Amino acid sequence: MPTIEDIILANDGRGISALRPHLEPNYCEKAASCLLDNPGTVLIATGFYIMAAGAPETDGP
Repeated sequence: MPTIEDIILANDGRGISALRPHLEPNYCEKAASCLLDNPGTVLIATGFYIMAAGAPETDGP
């Protein structure tokens, strides 16, 4: 069964999967556990606007 990391990186068109060897195994599960263990307000930002380009950019999967 594939991990969530496998699924996220399955359609990697930008080469981001090259970073995977440098990340801990199950990094998505660890991030989720961190959020659950620290209740409160969470802000998830997945993109930003580039004024010079006149367009948004997202670095999320």
